[in-house]
Amino acid sequence: MNLIKRRILPCTSADAISIQKKLEREKLQQQYPHEFVALDDEQVIDHDSNQSDLVWRVYHAFGSKPIYIKNVDKPLNVRYSIPSAFSRRT
Repeated sequence: MNLIKRRILPCTSADAISIQKKLEREKLQQQYPHEFVALDDEQVIDHDSNQSDLVWRVYHAFGSKPIYIKNVDKPLNVRYSIPSAFSRRT
Protein backbone atom coordinates (compact mmCIF):
# COMPACT_ATOMS: atom_id res chain seq x y z
CA MET A 1 0.00 0.00 0.00
CA ASN A 2 1.51 3.30 -1.09
CA LEU A 3 0.49 6.10 1.27
CA ILE A 4 1.29 9.68 0.52
CA LYS A 5 1.92 11.86 3.54
CA ARG A 6 0.25 15.19 3.25
CA ARG A 7 1.44 18.14 5.13
CA ILE A 8 -1.23 20.41 6.52
CA LEU A 9 -0.06 23.96 6.83
CA PRO A 10 -1.48 26.13 9.60
CA CYS A 11 -3.95 28.78 8.57
CA THR A 12 -2.65 32.30 9.14
CA SER A 13 -4.78 34.86 10.90
CA ALA A 14 -5.05 36.86 7.65
CA ASP A 15 -6.39 33.76 5.85
CA ALA A 16 -8.87 33.11 8.66
CA ILE A 17 -10.13 36.70 8.56
CA SER A 18 -10.47 36.56 4.77
CA ILE A 19 -12.46 33.32 4.94
CA GLN A 20 -14.66 34.67 7.73
CA LYS A 21 -15.42 37.88 5.82
CA LYS A 22 -16.32 35.88 2.70
CA LEU A 23 -18.71 33.67 4.68
CA GLU A 24 -20.27 36.71 6.38
CA ARG A 25 -20.76 38.41 2.99
CA GLU A 26 -22.41 35.29 1.54
CA LYS A 27 -24.71 35.11 4.56
CA LEU A 28 -25.68 38.77 4.13
CA GLN A 29 -26.33 38.21 0.41
CA GLN A 30 -28.72 35.36 1.25
CA GLN A 31 -30.56 37.25 3.98
CA TYR A 32 -30.69 40.68 2.29
CA PRO A 33 -30.46 40.19 -1.50
CA HIS A 34 -30.05 43.41 -3.52
CA GLU A 35 -30.19 45.57 -0.38
CA PHE A 36 -28.04 47.93 1.63
CA VAL A 37 -27.28 46.96 5.22
CA ALA A 38 -26.28 49.15 8.15
CA LEU A 39 -23.72 47.50 10.43
CA ASP A 40 -22.72 48.47 13.96
CA ASP A 41 -20.17 46.29 15.77
CA GLU A 42 -20.56 43.73 12.95
CA GLN A 43 -24.31 43.41 13.65
CA VAL A 44 -27.00 44.33 11.12
CA ILE A 45 -29.05 47.12 12.67
CA ASP A 46 -31.20 47.98 9.63
CA HIS A 47 -31.55 47.23 5.92
CA ASP A 48 -33.33 48.66 2.89
CA SER A 49 -33.19 48.51 -0.89
CA ASN A 50 -33.04 52.33 -0.97
CA GLN A 51 -29.77 53.68 0.39
CA SER A 52 -31.12 57.18 1.06
CA ASP A 53 -34.02 55.89 3.15
CA LEU A 54 -31.65 53.66 5.11
CA VAL A 55 -29.21 56.50 5.81
CA TRP A 56 -32.10 58.72 6.93
CA ARG A 57 -33.44 56.13 9.39
CA VAL A 58 -30.00 55.25 10.76
CA TYR A 59 -29.10 58.92 11.24
CA HIS A 60 -32.31 59.60 13.15
CA ALA A 61 -31.88 56.49 15.28
CA PHE A 62 -28.14 56.80 16.05
CA GLY A 63 -27.24 60.42 15.36
CA SER A 64 -23.71 61.08 14.20
CA LYS A 65 -22.35 57.75 15.48
CA PRO A 66 -20.23 56.11 12.75
CA ILE A 67 -22.30 53.33 11.14
CA TYR A 68 -21.02 51.21 8.24
CA ILE A 69 -23.49 51.01 5.34
CA LYS A 70 -22.79 48.76 2.38
CA ASN A 71 -24.49 47.14 -0.58
CA VAL A 72 -24.28 43.37 -0.06
CA ASP A 73 -24.07 42.78 -3.84
CA LYS A 74 -20.90 44.88 -4.27
CA PRO A 75 -17.38 43.60 -3.61
CA LEU A 76 -15.93 44.31 -0.18
CA ASN A 77 -13.01 46.38 -1.43
CA VAL A 78 -13.97 49.18 -3.77
CA ARG A 79 -11.28 51.52 -5.02
CA TYR A 80 -12.01 55.00 -6.23
CA SER A 81 -9.75 57.09 -8.40
CA ILE A 82 -9.99 60.72 -7.39
CA PRO A 83 -8.21 63.16 -9.65
CA SER A 84 -5.87 65.57 -7.94
CA ALA A 85 -6.67 69.27 -7.91
CA PHE A 86 -3.00 69.84 -8.69
CA SER A 87 -2.21 68.15 -11.97
CA ARG A 88 1.30 68.08 -13.39
CA ARG A 89 1.93 69.77 -16.67
CA THR A 90 4.54 68.25 -18.89
